[in-house]
Amino acid sequence: MSGSEEREILDLAKRHGDVPVHCLGIGHGVHRGLLTELSKATHGLVQCVVESSGIAAKAGALKKAALAGAGAVVAPRLVCGGVLVRAVPHVLPPRLLPGEPVHVLVEVTKGELKDGTVQLRGERGDGKPWAMSLPLQGNAIHQVS
Repeated sequence: MSGSEEREILDLAKRHGDVPVHCLGIGHGVHRGLLTELSKATHGLVQCVVESSGIAAKAGALKKAALAGAGAVVAPRLVCGGVLVRAVPHVLPPRLLPGEPVHVLVEVTKGELKDGTVQLRGERGDGKPWAMSLPLQGNAIHQVS
């Protein structure tokens, strides 16, 4: 596939950006870069399958993402006033689905963490902002429902 063909596919997807494109790549010859860029541009989800991984779980994740529609949260990020934190292992999932648990481990990279909160922010699939406060207290672990 040429670079111009890839650009045409991505431009088409962006013109219809209100429709998430969920991608399933099968085998080793999959153009992962294109699938990742396509799903990211449309707030979709990408899953790739090779012989050693099962297709059922990957297809199930795509089905959940498709059914979640506007209820999903895309592009989540961590925000903490005055303290620089990052998710460990440095990546949050690209899409948070309703009813699915999310485990967030944070590392303080600059500043001192005092009793307070870190906010997990993102956008719903319909473009509306979304936020959840996660209480922090030193090294304590809190469960938020």
